[in-house]
Amino acid sequence: MRQVQNASEKFSAGINQKNLGGRNWTPSAGNKTLTITLPKDGSAELMTIEWRFPVESFTVEFLDENKKTIGQETRTTGFYADTVVFPADARQVRLSLVGKDNWVRNLCVYDANHPDNAVQQWQSVPEKLDLLVFSPHQDDELLFLGGTIPYACQKGADVGVVYMTNGGRSRYTEALDGLWTAGLRNHPIFLNWRDQKVNSFSIALKTWSQKGVDPQKEVVRLIRKYKPEVIVGPDLEGEYGHTQHKLTARLVADAIPLAMDESYDPESVQEYGVWEVRKVYLHLYTENRIEMDWNQPFSSDSPISPIFLAKEAYDKHRSQQRAYSMNREAETYDNKIFGLYYTAVGPDEEKNDFFEHIDLE
Repeated sequence: MRQVQNASEKFSAGINQKNLGGRNWTPSAGNKTLTITLPKDGSAELMTIEWRFPVESFTVEFLDENKKTIGQETRTTGFYADTVVFPADARQVRLSLVGKDNWVRNLCVYDANHPDNAVQQWQSVPEKLDLLVFSPHQDDELLFLGGTIPYACQKGADVGVVYMTNGGRSRYTEALDGLWTAGLRNHPIFLNWRDQKVNSFSIALKTWSQKGVDPQKEVVRLIRKYKPEVIVGPDLEGEYGHTQHKLTARLVADAIPLAMDESYDPESVQEYGVWEVRKVYLHLYTENRIEMDWNQPFSSDSPISPIFLAKEAYDKHRSQQRAYSMNREAETYDNKIFGLYYTAVGPDEEKNDFFEHIDLE
């Protein structure tokens, strides 16, 4: 584990660093194990680990005040940010990694009084989704899809988010911060495809097809794996003409019949089966249009609305603030307008709800 000493020594107010005995973590000589010493009063409840890159796996060993092992677990989440909850009598924690070139980017320990909503505790994407959102870049899910994610989360839908391109590690942190603020609790899927500005659709597809990746197959596999009822994606015209937005929308649109075709990608058919999505909405699609009311409060006794949370979430994307604005691009390319590109449950009648004709259990 490299650069451990650069990990942030950030603790909740309930843990006094002076009581931690000075240096509160120690790396092993081989830099593969990190020992975290917890407060003697037992106030530490959990820690969050932000990785430089998702680790192949990691093992957490808990020790009591006599340095006797009282528990151990191995994680293979593949997350960029993991949460570890401590046993009540744990006084030391040993964190061991599998794989090389990975290290802790940030590590925080929190006491029992931490605010749950402020501490990111990511869950795995459920086996079955109500809504799957495809976003070309980290921020498009808010800038151009508006209140889609907070709206669906507040309705109790199981939501998954797929980011197509690799915007760099700092933008991944911004994405996690933004999605958590928007109400998502399922860790997003980062496909990590190369983010390169090109003017040609074919070149963009070739760029994403490097290292043996077939982008179309990958999108179909995600649909078959998570079996979403509804999919929401970007504009076929790329909002402001961005080629990677166009490519994302095209891959999603073409994946709908392919996901139902037993002859396409037999390997994923065998693993997940085929799947027919019930509805697909694309931003600004010209046919079967609906308009979402992002300003409608979630409840009569609260002013919080989908667009309020979307704007709060977009504020987390600090690297994009100078170039893009929720008060400019989001309104110019109206993030309330979508078109029903595909339906297996008939046309919308009310035309104001992604989940019309969909039973959210």
